[in-house]
Amino acid sequence: MDNQRGQLDRLNPGLFNLGLNISSISDKEQLHDVHLYLSTTRKEDPTPTVHNILECMIAYVENKRPLLKRKALKRLESILNDNPHHLNALADIETIYRQMQMDKHAEIYNTRKNEILKSNDPEHIRQKAICLLEQGYCILAEDADGYGEASKYCTAIDYLEYGLSMLKSKHDSDPTECIIWKYYVALAYMRYDRRIRVESTTCLSYFFEVIKYLENFDDEDKHFYIARSYIYIGWISIRDSLEANSINSFSGDFQNILQHPLEACERAYRKRPSDTVVLNRYARCLIKNFTRIENPKDTNDLELAKSLLEKSLTISPESNWGAYTTNIDLCQTWTKSPNIKMDDDETKDFLLRAVADGRKCSETKISEKDCVDIADICHRLARFPHKPHLQGEGYVHQEEYLYESLSFLHLGRIKGGKMNYFNSFLMGRCLSDLKEYRTAAEWTKRALYLSRPDKLWGSLQNLCWYLYSLYCIDADQDYLLEEILVLMVYGSSFSTEQTFIERMTKSMMKLRKDQLLSVVAFFNKSQYRTDRLYLDTMQEIKTFLRPNQRGFVEKTVVIPRDDILDEPFANSFSPLPKEELFDDSKKTYDFFLFNSCKDSGWITAHLLRQLEQSFDENEKALRGCVDRRDFQIGKSVIDNICNGISKSRHTLVILSPTFLEHRLNQLQCNSRIKKLVEHKQADDETAVILVVIEKCTIPESLKQLQCIDLTENTNMLQEILKLKSILLS
Repeated sequence: MDNQRGQLDRLNPGLFNLGLNISSISDKEQLHDVHLYLSTTRKEDPTPTVHNILECMIAYVENKRPLLKRKALKRLESILNDNPHHLNALADIETIYRQMQMDKHAEIYNTRKNEILKSNDPEHIRQKAICLLEQGYCILAEDADGYGEASKYCTAIDYLEYGLSMLKSKHDSDPTECIIWKYYVALAYMRYDRRIRVESTTCLSYFFEVIKYLENFDDEDKHFYIARSYIYIGWISIRDSLEANSINSFSGDFQNILQHPLEACERAYRKRPSDTVVLNRYARCLIKNFTRIENPKDTNDLELAKSLLEKSLTISPESNWGAYTTNIDLCQTWTKSPNIKMDDDETKDFLLRAVADGRKCSETKISEKDCVDIADICHRLARFPHKPHLQGEGYVHQEEYLYESLSFLHLGRIKGGKMNYFNSFLMGRCLSDLKEYRTAAEWTKRALYLSRPDKLWGSLQNLCWYLYSLYCIDADQDYLLEEILVLMVYGSSFSTEQTFIERMTKSMMKLRKDQLLSVVAFFNKSQYRTDRLYLDTMQEIKTFLRPNQRGFVEKTVVIPRDDILDEPFANSFSPLPKEELFDDSKKTYDFFLFNSCKDSGWITAHLLRQLEQSFDENEKALRGCVDRRDFQIGKSVIDNICNGISKSRHTLVILSPTFLEHRLNQLQCNSRIKKLVEHKQADDETAVILVVIEKCTIPESLKQLQCIDLTENTNMLQEILKLKSILLS
């Protein structure tokens, strides 16, 4: 943060240069919601400390609508009537006048602003400090849900701490004003620590400092900051499950509060029983506390949370985002707890109310997590009263809820901006219930790649189910058995569960006996039967099967010849046809896969479909040229390879030990292939890309190529998305 502090010496007043998220909003309804939220925040905060910057933010939103520019100017002028030296108001008025092509008016405010910036008068120094503090608060206020980027909160901390140090440097600074600004510094640290997942001891000490100082005042306005500090202390203590050494760094009453965080919530409630932030956070603390109890026997915490949220919504029924989202969390916790018995009518009523709250949230603002929670509830309603994890037909009773679930998941991806395990996993479930098994499998693969090693089971089990559902529709597609086999080996090699193979085998024998036996039969006749990793996995699986099942063959399995694409080509030196030259107008494929035949199963299971699938309307599905599928019968392999390279925008060299053994010679020695590859590289450095799928030594001739590393399971999806981005560029 220190690097940015140096830049703050060059003070740049105003909101227009802060890069606020609201600057990108143009929708009239969204602007109305932001305006309402800021106006409500101003009414709730009883002290005038942040009123001026909230007025500036409201003016900023009004200025987004051309017909309200004059209203925005009047709002900012009213700030200057009370404080002629308010830098942020001066700067924003100047900017709005320049937008209106009124440079002479703008210059008047620019002159007034610069006079203050250049002055060393104590009052002007104070105004510069307030300017920084307000800008930091502004960044915080627009991300009130706490789901903003860590870099945003880092910037807010820089502005707030630097401004506070300037304010304190004045010999006549008001200690009460300083302590109130310290509350906002603590708030920024709380949100920053949450995003980077570290213990929030800094913000806790700041909140305690605020409480300790302000409790000396018998002033209702000060109760606002005391109550909010207590409620955030309670929330942080429960959320982070603080370590003993963190708690012991505090003393006396504060240490006791950290050991019993609900006491902090109770104190906040006694101070401000009608504060919606206190009510909503208290309810969230109770829900979180309930989930931490092993085998809870009663619902007292959840009952209290429910009554607090009802009170919050009575006080503020409109745009009460905190109450809506906490209600959703309450529904998930209450209806999913195995120790709470609810009849079907009561459960369904709870789920329906949660969906209604989710719809209200989506009209104002909603987080990625809330979208996934509502999508999960919609999925449960579609199958109600059946359990959501049950596989097979006949469980879906209200298909409309599946479509609503998919809509919320799509909204969640827009909000989150990146792939999320829960989003991908639930997409797979919804699509499979709609019998879109192929797409469901690809989404579930993404969930598989995003899984922790100890959480692979759910994704892998569903994935195998979806693929075998496809196999049941078309049993001639033996590549599906190969795909299942490859994924099972992937799971067993990546999982940290010692009993993973046993669990997987017994589960599949129970749910899909024919599926597992077909895979075993496929393995017994496949090229994988000599591969040590596959052999070890299959031998372990077979220990959990009866002897008569270990060689089970349900039908004749057609296995592609291992050597059909691995014949020697070093002596093929026929001249290169003119049509094979690098001609962009003849490109019919986005990429050509140059790989060993023995890697085809891995490529199909993990890479090919992820590249050829569109997971979003903004994501293009690519078209690849693949040996098994796209090579022309009757042509020599060399002709097919050259044709594939010349008709593709990119060539992907799939590097593995088997590639080095069977394919490298073609790439380095065959004149036709070599000339085509060199021609592509000369024209575009990303035209030939190295994709490493198994750890091996990279030959010197390939080290200059751009490399995608798929050898690390934890980074596989990120690397695949990186590759797709290159292919789309």
